[in-house]
Amino acid sequence: MFKMARKIYLEGGGDIRKGENDHLDRKALNESKNKKVYILDLTSNDREKVAQYRLSLEEYFRRLGAKKVDFVSTSQSLNEIEEKLMSAGVVYIPGGDTEVLINNLKHRKISSLLINLESIFVGNSAGAMVLCNEAICAYEKRGIIDGLGLVGIAIDVHYDKTHDKKLNELSKKREMYAIPEGSAIIFKNGKLSFIGNIYKFSNKKKIKIN
Repeated sequence: MFKMARKIYLEGGGDIRKGENDHLDRKALNESKNKKVYILDLTSNDREKVAQYRLSLEEYFRRLGAKKVDFVSTSQSLNEIEEKLMSAGVVYIPGGDTEVLINNLKHRKISSLLINLESIFVGNSAGAMVLCNEAICAYEKRGIIDGLGLVGIAIDVHYDKTHDKKLNELSKKREMYAIPEGSAIIFKNGKLSFIGNIYKFSNKKKIKIN
């Protein structure tokens, strides 16, 4: 169980260029110890795509009031990455390819660094799913991917009603939460709280919990 971080934000998705998650990310930034944001830039192995997205992410967090925005990538040593993460107020894990992200985190052994951090974590879309026990990739039609288990739940992101059939079927053997874009589950001190509309699936039943 993840014990050290003050809060973990699990966001259901949203286009940062359109300001769809401003309310969530500004809240997390304002709660951080120093407004320094370090982004785990590991959701794609396409260097050109990564470079373009970096510009959008830096501009986004600067607009929200970040004092520093920096990136963690696979080209850095584990010691360099650890030094950056230890000084972070917010560790941000963006969306992208869920499997690429989890493989990069595990292969680079970055996942082992996350456990002892006192930073606030913000995972958006794929970034949220990898922080949990299980990623329910209903929107990607990939089934289930094992996450890092820092939050002991299973989640689906980018949720809308088109996911219901798949989630109901999967819920026969597990309990899971569905998070629409612009909504979030917050984990703190072993407890969950909710922003926006959140749905719970269990035993082939769907319940709106917020």
